[in-house]
Parts: sequence; C-alpha cells; structure tokens
Amino acid sequence: MDKTYMNEDNAMENVNGFVEEEADVKKYGMGWHKFLIYFSMFAASAIYIIDGILCFKYIEYNALMGLFGVIEIALGVFYLFVRNSLAKFRENAINLFLTAQILVIVYSVITSLVLESFELSTIIASVTMTIVNRNYYTKRKDLFIY
Repeated sequence: MDKTYMNEDNAMENVNGFVEEEADVKKYGMGWHKFLIYFSMFAASAIYIIDGILCFKYIEYNALMGLFGVIEIALGVFYLFVRNSLAKFRENAINLFLTAQILVIVYSVITSLVLESFELSTIIASVTMTIVNRNYYTKRKDLFIY
C-alpha cells in the first residue's frame, strides 16, 4: 500500500503523485445506516436467537422445528457479524447485508410453505426493504473501503 498525504486541495495523493478520492461521509445522510447498526440489526439478531431457542420447545409438534431453531440461531449470529461489518465500513459489508436479507426472505418463504402459514404481506415487506437497502447502500458504496 502506497503512503499517502493530503495535497493543497485536501485530496489524498500517494507518493507517485496519483490523486485518490477520499470518501466524504458528510455528503451522505447516514441516519438509516446508524438506525440499522445501533438498533435494528441488534434487535433482529436477538429476536432470531430467542425465536430459534423457542423453536426447540415445539419439536414434539413438528420435527422440523429443531432445524428451524438451528437456522434462526445461525441467522441471529450472522446478523451480528454483518452488523459489525457495516459498523466498521468493511469492503464486503453491503454484499453481506443484502445476502442476510435475502436469506431471511428465502427462510420465510420455506417456513411459510412448510408450516402452512403463508404471510404474503411479511414477505412483500421484506423484499421491499431489501430493495430499499440495496439502493441506499449502492449510493454509499464508496464509504465501504476498509
């Protein structure tokens, strides 16, 4: 990695004279990002882990509940990992976040079909939020460089 310094135009310049664009966090509204990393992803993670543990209580009614419990606990742990990646502006954080949301949608569809409790409104809301989050983070992808 080349050493860089600030030139007179407040742009990053490396020792070879190439100007590197520095992402300006101030030009983006980051309120939604802060909401996600400080509340929403913690809450979702806790809910998945607790729900996963509760699934084991119902194994006697449906043998798949144990599998669902393991999957929900894994989703909860994955959400914590993704949350930390987003908070640290990791390079692959956006892809991880969208992957987590898609996994939740797929899991919701599968459990709805297996348990015969299809809730279309929940799935539509999840798909909508995935699209909104994709658009939000696509505009801010130059911030995720670490």
